[in-house]
Amino acid sequence: MISYMQLRLVLNTVMHLKPQQIYHQVVARVHQPQFQFLEAPDIKTPPVLIAPIPKPICYNGYDEFNFINIIGPFKGWGNKDHGNLWAFNQNYMDWLNQGGVTDEDAEKWVDKYITDMPDNVIGNDPYVTALRCMNWFWLFATRPQLRNKRREDALYSQCKLLEKKLEYKLLANHLLEELFALFIASIYFRDQHWYELSNKGLRKELDEQILKDGAHYELSPMYQTILLDRLLDCYNFCSNNPLFSGQKEFADFMASKAMLMLGHLMTITYKDDSIPLLNDAARGIGPACTDLFDYAKRLSLKWDVIPLTRCGYRKLNNKRIEAVVDISQIRATYQPGHTHADFFTYELRIDGEPFIVDTGTSTYDKGRRRDYERSTKAHNTVTVEGKDSCEVWSGFRVGKRPRIHIVTDFKDEVMAWHQGFGKGLKHTRHFVINPSYFGVSDEVSKSRESISYIHFAEGVEPHVSDDLSAILTTKATISINGAQKIDILENTYSEEYNITKNCKVAAIHFDKKMEYKVQLI
Repeated sequence: MISYMQLRLVLNTVMHLKPQQIYHQVVARVHQPQFQFLEAPDIKTPPVLIAPIPKPICYNGYDEFNFINIIGPFKGWGNKDHGNLWAFNQNYMDWLNQGGVTDEDAEKWVDKYITDMPDNVIGNDPYVTALRCMNWFWLFATRPQLRNKRREDALYSQCKLLEKKLEYKLLANHLLEELFALFIASIYFRDQHWYELSNKGLRKELDEQILKDGAHYELSPMYQTILLDRLLDCYNFCSNNPLFSGQKEFADFMASKAMLMLGHLMTITYKDDSIPLLNDAARGIGPACTDLFDYAKRLSLKWDVIPLTRCGYRKLNNKRIEAVVDISQIRATYQPGHTHADFFTYELRIDGEPFIVDTGTSTYDKGRRRDYERSTKAHNTVTVEGKDSCEVWSGFRVGKRPRIHIVTDFKDEVMAWHQGFGKGLKHTRHFVINPSYFGVSDEVSKSRESISYIHFAEGVEPHVSDDLSAILTTKATISINGAQKIDILENTYSEEYNITKNCKVAAIHFDKKMEYKVQLI
């Protein structure tokens, strides 16, 4: 029997869905298209392409794989010994395009997949299908000697199934990836219908999903790199293989979106070109930023740095400090699966080295760790009465969420507030930077148990002064005004999936008002 609280949580989640999502959720439960092996059109020559970004090394050549930092042997396409995400990566098959994979190995795995394909539940998932198809297109385009009728029939058949299973029930990055795949299929197979379908869909989704400042609206820097890579691939196929009426104009449209995304990426990344780990984000999943910039240059794209506006992220820098602060709304309101309850969090580096870090994302498997990493207390922000600032639940869902009100928005100072902890209970946070310090001020409108968390990078050893006026480290002194109690906690954080680092966390208890300054030594 569902409880009132569970029902309220579900309703708070469903109310943000688009009607088409609800409709397609119902349709997907009633009707599931089945895989059919179809005959592909006869393709004389593969597309002409500029070299893409090399794929990471995941396959060792001896039927063993390393996905998301877990090494394991092949035990079948549906094996979930290492979780869903590991199984998905096995079925994406991007490792076919890594360096060192021989023609013999590539043929072996493609042919094995084709044999096992009809009963492969994970492999026939539309998102997984889309990513695998794009990897096969690259494989056959760059190694035409591997093309034969059976393999191209199988690839064509997968695209036909994908067309019937486009995830309008989810939308967001899933639908975007699936439309990317159908667009590349239209170029590879010279298919007018797929071209028109994907052209129309991509125009709509890219206009909606890419914000005016170039950020992808799910606000994950990791997905920014993944989707930009895919968009550059589509532009590569489109601009180098003219086939259809209006294709040049569509290539220009894709280029304009790619340049926006490149400009945003140049702004949001740190000086070493690494990404901040905001929302669902981990290093080693998407391409390196330098590789994306080099790929775009090979495609003759030019872009400019774009100021951070619509995304809600801001950079506050001086000569020694780099800080990325988050005063963002949930932009993908109907699909916030990669959102964390991290309003007003931040990351901070001193002299290029991490000092204050995000807890990161180590897993997508539902459970205590996933719940914790999405919670407010896992971020460098404030909890009130132990509550999260929005209702994150069930791994990828968000119920009630606050609206962010930006009060001040300057190059060296930002301030915003929300009521995510309850109606009439306002949390205001003020960030400021100047040549000597980075400052954070918090105000909670009512007297409630409030805790501000600061997660220190591995190796930083914080020590609290006896009068609670400072946290001392070898890199900086954090001077504090308004602390009632300061606990130093043992914890872990993750920069990559399934790898944790030990860290210390300061939990600063306060009543209504508190401020601190990170002062350089």
